[in-house]
Amino acid sequence: RTKFMRTSTLEAYVLAPEVRAAVRRIGTGSPEPTSVVLYAAEGPELEGMERLAGFPLVSVPQNFVDLMAAGGQGPRVAFHLARTYALLGD
Repeated sequence: RTKFMRTSTLEAYVLAPEVRAAVRRIGTGSPEPTSVVLYAAEGPELEGMERLAGFPLVSVPQNFVDLMAAGGQGPRVAFHLARTYALLGD
């Protein structure tokens, strides 16, 4: 997503049992808003994930769905992903 859209935050799904370890890898937890948001994930949002440098990445179709739901510039970026990865056919 960051490849197609300038963003001031990074949002990531993390396998629920790995949340504490992920937080330790990037810093410390914070009750205040930060530039990194981790979502504990357990279900279908991680189907088709890949690992890159040890980090699990959600599939492009899941990223598309998340961006469409995000509002703002999300749908614009989602359609860019759709065109780039031929998610909507020809």
